[in-house]
Amino acid sequence: MEKILLGMLMQKPYTGYDIRKKMELSTKFFFSTSQGSINPAFKKLERNGLVTTEEEVSNGRLHKIYTITESGRSAFKEWLNSKVGVSKVKNDMLLRLFFFPYVSKDEKIQILENYLSELKMHIETMHNLGDVPQVRENCNKYEMATLEFGIGYYSFILGWYTNYLKQIKGEI
Repeated sequence: MEKILLGMLMQKPYTGYDIRKKMELSTKFFFSTSQGSINPAFKKLERNGLVTTEEEVSNGRLHKIYTITESGRSAFKEWLNSKVGVSKVKNDMLLRLFFFPYVSKDEKIQILENYLSELKMHIETMHNLGDVPQVRENCNKYEMATLEFGIGYYSFILGWYTNYLKQIKGEI
């Protein structure tokens, strides 16, 4: 979570609310984080001197604006340039597939059909996000590349499970 916050702040200072909204349109599609972890992560970053806060009253409400420090920029760039390992795939459907010997053919079909339906909605959401002019105007080419990767990734998974469902049904 800390790396996401620092990365967002590399662009400009933000409130926690603004970052949460930005994450809903971007990193949530490829990096799982809980919204409740944002404030504790900011407190840790501030304690470590990686961000500073400024309080501002707007429309009668107090807002904390977070700004990355030079130490924060250095720490972020050091992380960004560090060696990237291969991440383990964490996929609930893949885990269920591993244990398919313990469910009936009809149950397998139902599980897969439900999952495929969810995948289709997820891909459609990502496509729709990419079609929003405000998103396209405010995203750089690397942010758009992550969206395109996500669409391709989930489209591959959709195709793979669609073919596997056909195998289970005996259509292949």
